[in-house]
Amino acid sequence: MLRSLNGTLGYTHLREHLRICNRTTDGASSEARVLRETNRRIVYEWAESQGVEAIAKSWEHAQTHAIARLEGLIPVTIGRLIEVLDTAETFARGSQVVRLVLDNMRAMHRAISTPRSLACAAALQLLRQVVVFGSGEHADELRQLFDWTHTSVDEVPTVRSSIVGFSIRRLWTRFVLAFFVAERCRTASELLRTRGLINGLFRSVERDSYAELHTLLSTVFDTIVMSSRLTRADKRRVFGVPLMSNLAKAARNSVKVDPQSVGVLRPARFVPTGPDSEEVIVQDSVAEMVVRFFRGMMTYPGHGICYRQHGLYPAPSRRQPAANNDDMHDVATFTRASASAEMQELSNGLILRVLVACIDAAGSRAMGELAVDVLRVSPELIAPFWRNTKCSFEPRLSLRYLGATALAVRVLALPLPAEDAREPPRLHTVAEHIMPHAIGRSELGRALQMRTAPLVRYRALLIVELALRKLSAARAWIRAQPGKQWRRLEQRLVAVIRQRIPEWQMVRLVLHDAGEAESTQQTLLRNVLVRVVHGYQQHFAEIVLEARFDGGRLLADERWADANAGSDASKTTDAVAAHTLLHLLQTLAVAPGVRWLAPATNAADSHTNMGAVLAAFLFAAQPEVRQAARTASISALRATGLFDHDTSGGEAACWLDALAALASPQATRGARLTF
Repeated sequence: MLRSLNGTLGYTHLREHLRICNRTTDGASSEARVLRETNRRIVYEWAESQGVEAIAKSWEHAQTHAIARLEGLIPVTIGRLIEVLDTAETFARGSQVVRLVLDNMRAMHRAISTPRSLACAAALQLLRQVVVFGSGEHADELRQLFDWTHTSVDEVPTVRSSIVGFSIRRLWTRFVLAFFVAERCRTASELLRTRGLINGLFRSVERDSYAELHTLLSTVFDTIVMSSRLTRADKRRVFGVPLMSNLAKAARNSVKVDPQSVGVLRPARFVPTGPDSEEVIVQDSVAEMVVRFFRGMMTYPGHGICYRQHGLYPAPSRRQPAANNDDMHDVATFTRASASAEMQELSNGLILRVLVACIDAAGSRAMGELAVDVLRVSPELIAPFWRNTKCSFEPRLSLRYLGATALAVRVLALPLPAEDAREPPRLHTVAEHIMPHAIGRSELGRALQMRTAPLVRYRALLIVELALRKLSAARAWIRAQPGKQWRRLEQRLVAVIRQRIPEWQMVRLVLHDAGEAESTQQTLLRNVLVRVVHGYQQHFAEIVLEARFDGGRLLADERWADANAGSDASKTTDAVAAHTLLHLLQTLAVAPGVRWLAPATNAADSHTNMGAVLAAFLFAAQPEVRQAARTASISALRATGLFDHDTSGGEAACWLDALAALASPQATRGARLTF
């Protein structure tokens, strides 16, 4: 008993010397630096004068007699001694102390087997110091001697009891990640192959504080993600769906914190390329930090788990019959066998799995923006993403539906990835880029019938309008490619999109309801409606013609007619009204069967449809509107029989230019144009 008491008192004095030696000298006074050097000389002299042998005997005595106080005190003291001896002059003596630890691994395993004890905390601190000694000189040997299959290895990462100022979980995390920090550690990749080791660091990560999670993510990003010593296969093995799913749970914590108040001087941005931004993050949250980590892992080709894709539109396999290209099996899907044949063709198939399984793209704005950024960088994933997404587009006035449609709008707004290809791409791969099958024709049709929910109607129309606009870009790209196969692809693509967009009668229903009331909602609704009608007229003119729809009826709205009347009060200076009028005129320019001589409104002194278009040509404020009105006026003049002989439209154009030059705006503002 007396020997153990003397040992305790002796180690107390030694620990005080070591504590002074391990103080940082940054910003310290000259007296503090002198005191530190003095204590260093004392420790060096003690270590040279049989100090290591004394520690070895004391440690053996504590283990033999099960002295709990010394079993926790001695490892901490040895760890601090190794830190002090980690210099070029004392490297040999420090290696001798490290050898003492490596020869007592049974004691380390016994201490770790009781995760909630002081001995476990002391052992983890000591083991970490052994790993970093000499930049990892003995890290490979320690990795081989440590029993990574011990039963307590699964329990230690979940223990959050604070024993020595740090939780056991944090001490274990620092010990494991130290192998990747050590420069001379050549077998750190073997730890990535240890089942559940790295995933264990992210178990119950949603319970970590902001500072703890920041330390974990920044260390993992700097030492594993950005490491050039680790292969891409090793990184893909680690950052799979299980790990990312655990990390995604922490993204639910959106509580704002001040990083500096919790000890984080500069929050990590997780940007693998280019200089880091100088912008200071004043307020941050766990959710924003997790999203930044996901973005750094999945949106920078050549870094993290993001590969450079080898083909945005893989050509159909030559071993498959051409008829199989007409079904949806050419879009990658998840199967019970964990991967379909199409999944194996994707360069970033792992990102697709993480995107579908871990990221709730419709649940929050931040996650939605993350999904859009991922799909922007890897457009090859757009088609399989829609094929496997869990987003529901069943129309209802709910936050879930609005989040799903907002995601659809942002993804459809991405530019169509056009590339030079020798063979036409898969039909449904391109179709999924334009109008995803997951949205559904029936869901859009039901959304357009919801008269009591203008917002639901507006979102559905916006999706249809973006799809039709993207179809225009796709057809222009396909037409630029030579070959009959590309012509057949265009025909089949138009046929597929026609089957996915709502029926024309649903659009006419919204057109009828949009003119019944005047409000800001109806103004925005009419704006997108005209764009949708323009798209239908451009790509599916036969549908509009079969329905005997008169495009001139679009001018029957009183506001549009008044906007072209020429008065100062109603001059088309409003941006939304001008934009609506622009698309309306573009639609009328190509619409067949327009009754140009019919009145534009029900008023007795109303312009005819032709008069309304001519008024826009003469008096509109925007040059784009005047140009569109000029094109529509040429079509109107040729359709009324006045210029039947003018097959090229040149004479009608000269007549319009002369009319614009001769007409006096002051003399004709109140005039009524009739034909």
